[in-house]
Amino acid sequence: MAYFLLTLVLVLLLLVLFYGQIFLYLNRYKNLKALKIAAAHSHQAKEFSVAYMKVYEAGEQPHIQVVFKDIEFNPPIEPSDEQYMNFNVGPLAVKNLSLEAEKLKFSAKFYGQIIQLTIPLESIRAITGQSGNGLTKGST
Repeated sequence: MAYFLLTLVLVLLLLVLFYGQIFLYLNRYKNLKALKIAAAHSHQAKEFSVAYMKVYEAGEQPHIQVVFKDIEFNPPIEPSDEQYMNFNVGPLAVKNLSLEAEKLKFSAKFYGQIIQLTIPLESIRAITGQSGNGLTKGST
């Protein structure tokens, strides 16, 4: 009985210690799986997914550059004079990453508040890693 309790305590301790890593791994797995599934639905989604995976498999966090006026924020944020906005959309940086109806959707934190973003795929100007490698489109 003592051996069982000791084992149970050790398992619980390991779960507590590694909860963050387990959560991050599951989030990464869910985000990457959603991109792979969505790639089969349209040419734009496949193009985005291939560029995203190319950057990710090179060991870098994918970043996107987006036309600011086309981004839907929920809840809304303050308007900006910026023409473009850059986002780290790596599988560990965002939650609920998905491609639906030619739009990229994900949740991210801004100023401590979780915000849902919806971005039309045609508004994404570039998908790059920190080094700048990746796919860059012509001006929109």
